Amino acid sequence: MVQLEQAVHKTQRIDQGELGYLTVGFPSSIANGVFPEILRTFRQQYPEVQLILQEEHSAFLIQRLRDRQTDIIFLYLYHDISEANDLETMSLTQEPLVVVLPKNHPLTAQSKISLSDLKDQEFVMPLHQIVAGLSEEIYHVCSQAGFVPKVAQTAVFMVTILGLVAGETGISILPSHVQNIQREGVVYRQIQEQTTTTQLTAVWRHNHSSTILQQFLNIIKPLSIYSNPK
Repeated sequence: MVQLEQAVHKTQRIDQGELGYLTVGFPSSIANGVFPEILRTFRQQYPEVQLILQEEHSAFLIQRLRDRQTDIIFLYLYHDISEANDLETMSLTQEPLVVVLPKNHPLTAQSKISLSDLKDQEFVMPLHQIVAGLSEEIYHVCSQAGFVPKVAQTAVFMVTILGLVAGETGISILPSHVQNIQREGVVYRQIQEQTTTTQLTAVWRHNHSSTILQQFLNIIKPLSIYSNPK
């Protein structure tokens, strides 16, 4: 009888989203922003729900989501996602972009840098196949300033990009949370044009009815700029 009551109680807790697991996918590029706080808040409120974290590049994250191997993913919004009818999105933080310069670069003398000042610079860019949304946003803001970035090198990880900038391979444009990474040899500068932002987005499958997923969405909703249910 006791075992039966325990089993019923456990089933009730699973149905209420207090027990179980949630698989969360993310690219390395978001790990130094608001993402850690989301994880910490969820774990505090639902300590017996296991978060299974999977770090992958954007295209693989989306495929795993569609294959039901992942419950929810985070990435920088880009066209293929915003137009997908089988997915739902919640746009979270809008984050300013910053210019990343080698410490001895002449532009470090300016407190803010106009994008037009970067047209002749060589860039270290996030690899599009891995961080598609961020790469597209950088190309977009440069296009608005009237030029296409001259790409000297691409890299997957933020720390790699910073290392290449420190080594004077080129300059970069990255989300402002990159400043949380302590890296000798680089200098960060605000962009003069205030419209330059990148958008972190949560993505999950349309009609995914998991209670635990709904609990997780309730945690991140306060960060939401707007949601885009299909």
